[in-house]
Amino acid sequence: MPANTELYVLRHATPEEDSDADNIDRPLSKLGRRQADSLVDYLSSLNFDAIYTSPYLRARETIEPLCESTGLVAKVRKGLSESAEDEELQAVGKRVTRVVNAIVKEHPEGRVLVCTHGGCMWGLIATFDDTFGHKEYKKIKCPDMRQIVYENGTPRLIEQLTF
Repeated sequence: MPANTELYVLRHATPEEDSDADNIDRPLSKLGRRQADSLVDYLSSLNFDAIYTSPYLRARETIEPLCESTGLVAKVRKGLSESAEDEELQAVGKRVTRVVNAIVKEHPEGRVLVCTHGGCMWGLIATFDDTFGHKEYKKIKCPDMRQIVYENGTPRLIEQLTF
């Protein structure tokens, strides 16, 4: 019987634009906090087995209300960090794919949420779907989510869930 893992990749909610904080410490805006709160009912209904997040504050703040509601503790993975300015898409894709593959391996037959950044979503999906280009990347909003099913380790994009 094939081992299927459902992965939901969530882009963080709307960050504060005029923050003096370093990029890693940029918080959610007031709108972003409302968005994060509004995601709780829907995301809770998915009954995740685990939650992983980028170490960036805006990603952690996005899933914080969900974690409080479900009692799940988010696991921080550095490889889910936003892409560096000089990091090419292919390198981002390889980095995020390594992390996601490890997560999928830890959760065979599981349902997992990964909160990360738009460029990371693009890089990850582009590694297995060559039709997911810049035009599709520009459609990724804050927040935005993609469902990916890993069947015996092979990813397949199922649907886009825009909030």
